[in-house]
Amino acid sequence: MQETDVLKLKTIHPFEFITLRVLERWDCERRKNGMWGCWREGEESGTLWVDFSAIPLAGNIGKSEAMRLAAIRTGNFELLFGMGSDDDRHIWRYAEETEEKGEEITLFRWHLYMVFPSALVIVHYSLVFLTSMVEERLVRMIIGQMEEQISNTEVRLDINAIRRLGHMQEDDTIASRIRRD
Repeated sequence: MQETDVLKLKTIHPFEFITLRVLERWDCERRKNGMWGCWREGEESGTLWVDFSAIPLAGNIGKSEAMRLAAIRTGNFELLFGMGSDDDRHIWRYAEETEEKGEEITLFRWHLYMVFPSALVIVHYSLVFLTSMVEERLVRMIIGQMEEQISNTEVRLDINAIRRLGHMQEDDTIASRIRRD
């Protein structure tokens, strides 16, 4: 198979209000755990997991206040140092190695922070590969391509979609599903 065939992209819409381009060869669906997963059965082409969190913002607070709130709520104080250049979005990236089902895996993680007037939406991504494959040329190309696509994710604040997905509290404020990494 040609590298160009493996790297072809398609557009998906996880959670209705997120638009992301992923590998065309991946099958993508919302899983029972609530996250979106993308992978190719029987092939080690990586697995991408997508989830989101939402934090209500009272009044018209600014970006720096929203990021301080996110840092406090998530315990991730690295958010307060040198993040992104766009006014309404930040991306926090990191990688970690762990073990799953007796195999060493590497998780490449991105958290895209989007500040809206009434909410901070955080889209969580985990791209998973066997650690033994991470230095392969094609895997490095997939990681680079997904980095670019994640950076270009489109997110629109859709309170109705968030409510339908079970992220609304009784008092009609956005509920938080914050990950503590």
